[in-house]
Amino acid sequence: MSGNDVDIGVGKSVFKSRTVWAQILSAAIFAIALLGYHVDATTLAEFMILYFFFINLALRIATKEPIVWE
Repeated sequence: MSGNDVDIGVGKSVFKSRTVWAQILSAAIFAIALLGYHVDATTLAEFMILYFFFINLALRIATKEPIVWE
């Protein structure tokens, strides 16, 4: 084993990852919001940083398995 605690091939598919799907959905929502609303870039950037921080924190707490990129 290398310096990792995770063996290659152990975990779940990237397509079953809630974190990956949440990131894709979040990016789509922000893209749609940008097309429909005029939001100050600084305000949007600050909101996105906080939003992604809390989404990733919640998903990291809920996730028990590593992702296998196959």
